[in-house]
Amino acid sequence: MELTKSQHKVIEQVINCFETSRIDGNYSAVALLADSPTKTKQVTYGRSQVTEFGNLKALLQSYHGEYATELAQYIPKIRDGSLASNIAFITLLKNAGKDPVMQACQDAIFDEHYFKPAERWADSMGFTLPLSMLVIYDSYIHSGKVRDSLRESFAEKVPASGGDEKRWVVAYCHARRNWLEHADNPLLHATVYRMDCCLSLASLGNWDLNARPIMAHGVMIR
Repeated sequence: MELTKSQHKVIEQVINCFETSRIDGNYSAVALLADSPTKTKQVTYGRSQVTEFGNLKALLQSYHGEYATELAQYIPKIRDGSLASNIAFITLLKNAGKDPVMQACQDAIFDEHYFKPAERWADSMGFTLPLSMLVIYDSYIHSGKVRDSLRESFAEKVPASGGDEKRWVVAYCHARRNWLEHADNPLLHATVYRMDCCLSLASLGNWDLNARPIMAHGVMIR
């Protein structure tokens, strides 16, 4: 996947808008949503919302800034179900988000655990277009991966198997939108805007993401 710095940046900006409604993301953002594997509330945090049952532990272990000592006491409690109601912990996270060291750690975590795996998958499947990468990266950020069940719900093949890249991306976006709209977890129903945005970019022919402005979740990216 050959991305220019501008294309890479706009992909991250769109995801930031999806997650925190800010172009540069909100490194201090904390959301408490009942979307953990056990359907209980979990802490989601930062620029692109790392989850407690995902990579929050790895993030805090990598952080050695101003609030590291105070946050370290909570690391063993991650995923035990207690932190979503711990006001002191949530306050620390919000304060730490203002620390440039934490911001750098978040950037590194999202790159290492989400962007690079998404890029490797895209490369292995023969995708080359920036909008394709946006759609795939969004799946990794929002769902952890490109779900096989969604791929199996439509006939189009990936480019590496002889399929048409643009047709696959559009078909996948429709399949993922349908899944989000009817998911067992009602919290996902309100996130169909993610696929609506991507489908809009495809309908406009903005596959290289160079045409601006781009509207993402009500935010204008210029």
